[in-house]
Amino acid sequence: MPQAVHYIENIDLYTVEYGVLIPFLVKTAQEQQEQIENQHHLIQDLQLQIGELQAIVANENATPDAVFNSVSPKDTPAETVTAETNRLWSNVPNPFKQETRIRYALTDDVRDAQLCIYDLSGKQIACHRLNDRGESEFTLRAASLMPGIYLYSLIADGNVVDTHRMVVTE
Repeated sequence: MPQAVHYIENIDLYTVEYGVLIPFLVKTAQEQQEQIENQHHLIQDLQLQIGELQAIVANENATPDAVFNSVSPKDTPAETVTAETNRLWSNVPNPFKQETRIRYALTDDVRDAQLCIYDLSGKQIACHRLNDRGESEFTLRAASLMPGIYLYSLIADGNVVDTHRMVVTE
């Protein structure tokens, strides 16, 4: 940076004007911080993928644990809505502080259905047997969960239908 270096001829001395360097140092620090944040996001994504894979593997050893409160969807008509395919929707709201609703659909031929919650390491936190067929939803209360990111999977007859992420806040 030649504009920051000055030569004083009569005493044969070079000086550095550090004030000129500050904007360049700040920009470098900002670029470095951006790289760190990008790597942090990449690590989080990789942890989520690992958690999802571990959740799938852990499903084979799942045991029921009643942590949830099942409810029918609001504004549900008197007759049950028949599901054409097994499906899991994202929880609403997400993130949540106290409770969230998770909507799902199960075909009539499903014998055994569960919704299981996992931490990001793949450890099963809870598992709830689902008895309703067709479209339904249940409410998950956060009282039993620490703030953080969790995965939840819908499992129908031993097969993982879908997995989603949810965030519990303080």
